[in-house]
Amino acid sequence: MTVNYYRPFEKENIALDYDTQMSLDDKELVHTPELVLQIAIYKEAKMVKTKGVFVLASQSIAEFVDAIDCTMDLALCWQDNCDNPMLEDLDWNSKIRTSSAIFLDDTIFIDKRSPDHVDYSDEIIKFLEMHNGTLNRGQQVITKTGDICETRFIDLELHLGLPYVFIHQGGCEHLIIIEQIRLFHPGDDPRVVNYPRQVFRSGPRRLSCGICNERFARWITFNDDDAPSSPCFFCFDCFFMLHYSADCEKLNDFNAYVYLENMDDRVGYQVALQKFKDSIKVPEKSQGRSENS
Repeated sequence: MTVNYYRPFEKENIALDYDTQMSLDDKELVHTPELVLQIAIYKEAKMVKTKGVFVLASQSIAEFVDAIDCTMDLALCWQDNCDNPMLEDLDWNSKIRTSSAIFLDDTIFIDKRSPDHVDYSDEIIKFLEMHNGTLNRGQQVITKTGDICETRFIDLELHLGLPYVFIHQGGCEHLIIIEQIRLFHPGDDPRVVNYPRQVFRSGPRRLSCGICNERFARWITFNDDDAPSSPCFFCFDCFFMLHYSADCEKLNDFNAYVYLENMDDRVGYQVALQKFKDSIKVPEKSQGRSENS
């Protein structure tokens, strides 16, 4: 591994006691010497740091990619629920990521693990051919393709502080920045299974309802003639008041999707939804009304 800049950072202390460490199989332990990369993940559209992880240089890019979680990978975020406003029998955990790619070094690494994967490099290379075969991204010149399962971080020439890109679901992008690199030390967690290891997670940055501007956004609608814009964000109260009768019958045609701030927001969403259901009177098959947050 080659880096263009090294920056030491404060050590943790997650060392196991002697007896615990001796009880682990040799394959379960990090073998030294080893490098630890601190990598920040940003939601590019908002330029907000959403997550930070420690990754071992001996790990594959695929292991790091699997640590990138995004609500766009949840099936429910792609499911039009305008006819199921109470979200009955909704699967909150099913994921649908089949294709992704990450730009590192001078290479586009493709995730080929799913038989249904789409090789994003095909279209990108076509675009590059229109620009004399390369696309200058700061200090990077993208010229090659690779497989995320066959490449480890130790095999790459990386630059600290330079923005790389992870793309999935066709057009959802995340900036990837390698913040710091150091040697593995005794204070680190010695268990390989715990890497990549999350060391930072941003709290939700709540959007307000586009109607009342008082409660949190819980729904997002498209092709909605009753909304002031498309897309438009709604709290539970405004969403139901504008789109459904007292019997929860849909009044007009539109598309409606669950809006989650991040993956951790699923629990809070379900709690708020239940409070809303408990506060309004609707037929037995659907319950619902009023969220105080």
